[in-house]
Amino acid sequence: SEAFTQCPLTLDYGVVLSFVKRLKTGMAGDATAIGSALSVATSRVKDIPSKSRVVILLTDGASNAGPVGPEEAAEAAKTFGVKVYTVGIGSEGLAPMPRRTILGTFYDAVKVDFDEATLKKIAETTSGTYFRATDTDTLQQIYDTIAKLEKTKKKVKEHMDYHELFVPFVMAGLLLLLLEIVLANTR
Repeated sequence: SEAFTQCPLTLDYGVVLSFVKRLKTGMAGDATAIGSALSVATSRVKDIPSKSRVVILLTDGASNAGPVGPEEAAEAAKTFGVKVYTVGIGSEGLAPMPRRTILGTFYDAVKVDFDEATLKKIAETTSGTYFRATDTDTLQQIYDTIAKLEKTKKKVKEHMDYHELFVPFVMAGLLLLLLEIVLANTR
């Protein structure tokens, strides 16, 4: 129902994984706002100084919410030079949808609305490609294909925080050495 940036753009995969771990089903609502999501993604990448700007739109259904339509968002992405690779996931027909109650989480079989034509149109408008993923292996192959198509060399500044752990051991060693000197010169 709503579109927002969950994780800032980063090459730090640890940060991305920490945000992914916090994801929960339904946190953005129970509907699909493809146009809004694509608009938010376009606004995040449009000013990046790069040869190519890419958005991967991964969705399991038809756009049924949001103030911006998918076609409008695709035209805006094209205007800003953003290429959109669309990936349709899931199955057609019925799919389990979680429903939270005071007694726990139950799954209801709901009809999946899948609009493959719109996803193909978005990809075509932005000079991207449409992919269909039916399982995790296919999805991994799709990401590998996109990675091969969109190679950009980028210099990355690495920042590493570290904490010295030797100090307590040096202090203990010096204390034992001092103790040995004192005991050797006394008794």
